[in-house]
Amino acid sequence: MDSFKPTLSLPPALPNGRSVAPRTRREDDNILDAVQRLVPSACEELLSAAGGRPKKHAVTDIAPLMANPQNYAAGIVDFGGETMNGSLTFLSTFDFFATFGPNGARSTELKRQSAADWVRVRDCAMEMSNQLLGRVKNQFRRVGVGVETKLPRAVSGYALVVTIRERTARPLVYAGAGFDVFVWFEATVGEAASVGPKVDVVAEGDFVEF
Repeated sequence: MDSFKPTLSLPPALPNGRSVAPRTRREDDNILDAVQRLVPSACEELLSAAGGRPKKHAVTDIAPLMANPQNYAAGIVDFGGETMNGSLTFLSTFDFFATFGPNGARSTELKRQSAADWVRVRDCAMEMSNQLLGRVKNQFRRVGVGVETKLPRAVSGYALVVTIRERTARPLVYAGAGFDVFVWFEATVGEAASVGPKVDVVAEGDFVEF
């Protein structure tokens, strides 16, 4: 597999005379460059903060996912804004979320045979996807791209297979401590979108009042 290439649709800038000022080619390039740089960076930061030692894979093998979907869970969170709309998918194994998920999931040993523990793992998957997109959203402010996140959702089992088949982007893949993590970032930039003012990012962990 080639390097990480998210699905990002960039329509041409609006012609003059429209109510919204057209984006320049440079602005479009900045948006694409931001996605290709900031999504992997945010993923590495999140996995490191969770206690893992992520190592990016150059080759992706999704055959285990398709053959054994019952061992995996994924969190999916949609986002939207004047500039960009899309979704982020964070997928890994039951054992990954049980080990590296939020503290609430690690307080007791989770078992695959337990339906209640699967609920907790799915909650972890949603939380990880939400945290990752939050980091990406924060970094996008550097290039004047503002997005609002929607409520995350989780899938596992056959629904996870359907989700994988619907992905059109190449996933970003990390390995660490025996686990693989797959991240898909897919987005569309609207024709009427204009890049807003660049804003200094807030350090992760700082309080932001909305």
